[in-house]
Amino acid sequence: MSNVREKLALVTGGSRGIGRAAALRLAGEGSHLAITYNTAAEKAAEVVQQAEALGVRAKAYPIDLSQRDRYEPFVAQVVQDFGMPVQVLVNNAGTLRDEPLSVLSYEAWGHTLAVDLEAPVFLAKAAVPGMKKAKWGRIINISSLVGVHGASGQVAYAAAKGGLIAVTKSLALELACKNPSDSKRWWDITVNCVCPGFIKTDMMESVGPVINAAILEQSPMRRMGTPEEVAEAIAHFACGASYSTGVVYEVNGGLRT
Repeated sequence: MSNVREKLALVTGGSRGIGRAAALRLAGEGSHLAITYNTAAEKAAEVVQQAEALGVRAKAYPIDLSQRDRYEPFVAQVVQDFGMPVQVLVNNAGTLRDEPLSVLSYEAWGHTLAVDLEAPVFLAKAAVPGMKKAKWGRIINISSLVGVHGASGQVAYAAAKGGLIAVTKSLALELACKNPSDSKRWWDITVNCVCPGFIKTDMMESVGPVINAAILEQSPMRRMGTPEEVAEAIAHFACGASYSTGVVYEVNGGLRT
């Protein structure tokens, strides 16, 4: 039986791309499902419908994750709606604005860090007490190849995604079981990070054929990955891998920069 069966998973940015694939993968494992979306209401509704067809409860929530005062009330609402704690948190939602340092604005910097870094931290803060009470939880942060190696013209995005890797490692240590002999201080909570490389999503398709061709030339496997291949890595950390925490796992087809 899957570790996530009958547990509640929250997947941010779950209406399309990697988030959609991860949400449906977890639903297929028997997890009840809450997803967030910003503008893609119809696509979010499709994910909910597909998840429900798999026999689980599902609901989509519109939320602007750049609004810092929304995080804790939002998690509280999800818990109330489902009547159970969030025990799987997939911090997938992100924003990318290519702005070289010469034109980088405070607004772009702040918005990127709020969505890509602060939201994962404070959503985890809101969800962890329920995980501790249930004595089981899985946090999977979705970073990026850029967070590992950097990228020209993406200072804000690289800073946020690199910071998310550091958060993963620190939070993994903080939440690791310190005293297994004391039942009041024992829990099974892991925190891991998945770093996708070039994945075939709406974002990548929007950059045009010339850039896509250049990307394929860089890839040792001469193709982009699929959202479903990233979802497999997410499911690995959510459904198993109970002795893995603080791991940074790259899904990039062997690409090194």
